[in-house]
Amino acid sequence: RLYLGCISWGLGSGPSYAGPTFAHDNYAIRHNTAGLVSMVNSGKGGGSGQSDSRFLIQLVGDAGFLDGRYEAFGRVAEGMEVVRKLEAVPVSGTKNRPLEPCSIDAAGELPRAAS
Repeated sequence: RLYLGCISWGLGSGPSYAGPTFAHDNYAIRHNTAGLVSMVNSGKGGGSGQSDSRFLIQLVGDAGFLDGRYEAFGRVAEGMEVVRKLEAVPVSGTKNRPLEPCSIDAAGELPRAAS
């Protein structure tokens, strides 16, 4: 789905590494730059304090309305041009569903730099 300056993946709640849902543990990262990756809150309106397997990629530079409701845990380090291509896919309906199939076929964690 494309909405409110974000791309969201996941259909309803789904299993995660921690079970059906898990508690947020850190709201310290502010939603102030495009490319942040955040867990979607499983409660209506972002008030449950619980997440599941859904996530979003922030498209706009300032999405402060997500602060304290959605937990940022990463950022797009490479390939933001691909995110912008996803953003440009035409959508339909009140749920802003893409008119053509879109998927993320692989993702991973970058190794930490030596300190």
